[in-house]
Amino acid sequence: MTTTTEEIRMMRIKKTAAVAMALLSATLGGAVATATAAQAVPAKFPRVHCSTTKIEVRSLDVAGGPVKCGGALGDPLYYTINGVDHVFAVGTDNAMWVRWISPSGVLSDWVSFGGDLASEIRLYVDGSGTLDFRARWADGHLYEITRNDNGSWINWRRLD
Repeated sequence: MTTTTEEIRMMRIKKTAAVAMALLSATLGGAVATATAAQAVPAKFPRVHCSTTKIEVRSLDVAGGPVKCGGALGDPLYYTINGVDHVFAVGTDNAMWVRWISPSGVLSDWVSFGGDLASEIRLYVDGSGTLDFRARWADGHLYEITRNDNGSWINWRRLD
């Protein structure tokens, strides 16, 4: 079986991306996980792709909106926790917001976690079930909010 030029190019791109993610993870001290790297986007929340160059206000299908996305804010983050599909997004007030759909199909209200986000939300997952959400705030500093494996939350704290 012969490998085409396009297949070789794609393998190189994937290898470069994997190395970049490993370096980023080592630099930030954790395993980097995004919706696409960690798991498939939950089917209940259709994926929203935002502009890569400008920040815009969009309404999320199913989950409702409005949320800010695009530019430095990236796309909303989707993640399944204990069988419950979640979407994390930056609200028009620059806070981190979350909404979820239970396995029985019940949609929660939006819940604000506060903050003054100026960058996309990144998710770091460790082996114990702890989830760390990090974002750069408008003051230029990196902040983190943590969800423990028991479901409790540790409020935003500055990392740098």
